[in-house]
Order: sequence, then C-alpha cells, then structure tokens
Amino acid sequence: MRYLLLLLLSGCTIQYPVWLGDEGVAEMCESTGVYDFTHEGVTKQFNVILMDWRDVQDFCTNLTGRPAKACISGGYIIYSPEGMFCEKSMAHELSHGFGMHFVDRPVIHDGSMLRH
Repeated sequence: MRYLLLLLLSGCTIQYPVWLGDEGVAEMCESTGVYDFTHEGVTKQFNVILMDWRDVQDFCTNLTGRPAKACISGGYIIYSPEGMFCEKSMAHELSHGFGMHFVDRPVIHDGSMLRH
C-alpha cells in the first residue's frame, strides 16, 4: 500500500491497454482500410488488413518469427483475423501501436506459460 501511495505521489501515470469494448475497435473489424483511433487522448492512424485466420496466422508467424494470431508491422499496419476473434486481436495490436508492449507478458494458465 505504501508503494502505491509513493507511486501516485511521484506523478507517474498508469497506461491502460486498449480493450475490445473501446469505441472504434469493432468498426475496425468491419473491413480492411485506414482508420484513425484515439486512445487516452492520442490519435494515431492505422492501416488495417483483415485476413482469413489461417492466412493471418501464417503471415504473422513469418513476420514475427514466433507463433502469432495477429500482428502489427511498423507500428501502424495491423494484420488481424476476420470474424469473431477480430475485436480481441485488434485491441491487442492497437495496444502495441500505442507503445504498450507489456500486453505480451507471459501468463500462468493451467501450470503452463502462455502468451496472449
């Protein structure tokens, strides 16, 4: 508790990732195109490319060198699967676009390490 109080008094700010329910995320999953997205008062432009989930998985795995279900290139080109997983993937990649790379932190689930 003392650490949290010191952190708040020091003037540090807490960054929150983009959530799948945030305004604009669902719209970006409607079609491939260029979109402006605002998060915490900062607006950036993203080129969104929607693909079949198999194609995006193959493309992003080749691009990143590790298994990936979606990815962002150059900080503004988002490759995301179409359909029901788009919003979750889009929010995750948008977080990267705003410099929040902590969203890739490993998590413990059922005794194994997984990546989001």
